[in-house]
Amino acid sequence: MKTFAIAAALLSVSAPAFADTATLFRDGKFAEAAQAGAKEATPEAQVAAARALLALAAFRTADKARAVALCDEAAARADAALAQKPGWGPAILQKGIALGYVAKLERSQGKGKAARKWMDDARTAMPQDALAWAALGGWHGEAVATLGGFLAGAALGAKKSEAIKAFDTALTKPGAGAVVPTYYAFTLLSLDAGNATRAQALLAQATRATPADAFEALLKRHAEQVLPLLQKKDVAGARALAKRLQPFGTLM
Repeated sequence: MKTFAIAAALLSVSAPAFADTATLFRDGKFAEAAQAGAKEATPEAQVAAARALLALAAFRTADKARAVALCDEAAARADAALAQKPGWGPAILQKGIALGYVAKLERSQGKGKAARKWMDDARTAMPQDALAWAALGGWHGEAVATLGGFLAGAALGAKKSEAIKAFDTALTKPGAGAVVPTYYAFTLLSLDAGNATRAQALLAQATRATPADAFEALLKRHAEQVLPLLQKKDVAGARALAKRLQPFGTLM
């Protein structure tokens, strides 16, 4: 739930070392950004490192054990930020995304529930943040798509209606960019083929966005790959491709 981006906060920090980290992330050099961010003592740099580690885990790692290790390290970076800045929304969000990713990889209900708590806390801390709402929407949608509505509700308290509500709210917030509509569209496709029309509109929205960094550009490219299939009414093909393009889509 790939998860899992506070670009304005990252770019606003003026310390030279952190500016280097932000530039590396913006340019898609996620491994270098993770290393540089972890070396700096600021909470902002720790969050930048966490974001980079999660991007590597979700989209540039072919081994499940390695992906879990990267997510664990991202959670540790978020914890380090919170040790210095308790209750800070961006760090809470990255911790929630990291736990959610591990829950997906390990199929752990316990970690899934823990991730939900962190994501709820992130939304409370940052009620105007698009990605905090989208992360929560992705959590609900992923659980329902994986377990089915009844089991997801009984085991985790996840609901399709909550996924849609959270994503719809995310779209109204600043910073939705290409990330929110792409993840929303892919979630809808994973839930039901009947969502194809809405997913197509969302992907068209994503393709019109101007990416702020390499991560957003990646999500925009994903939207550009799936959209033509929906335009040709190849819903089955679009659903299959969207599944592969989601975080860990080639590992699950």
